[in-house]
Amino acid sequence: MTNHQQSSIPLCLCEREAAKLLSLSARTLFGLRQAGRIEFIKLGEGKARVLYPVAGLHRFIQANTEGAAS
Repeated sequence: MTNHQQSSIPLCLCEREAAKLLSLSARTLFGLRQAGRIEFIKLGEGKARVLYPVAGLHRFIQANTEGAAS
């Protein structure tokens, strides 16, 4: 992977983007966050900006994947 390709891969996604990546509604993602089931970063106080680390989203998918491993 070139440096240009690496820099175009985001480290974090906003709530809308993360929900879309997981095929969830933003409301469901919010519930997962409130329940402590998904990693997030809170920037600021009060009505803070919330970001979701892409690596954390991948871990969430792996942790919640069911089925036989071949």
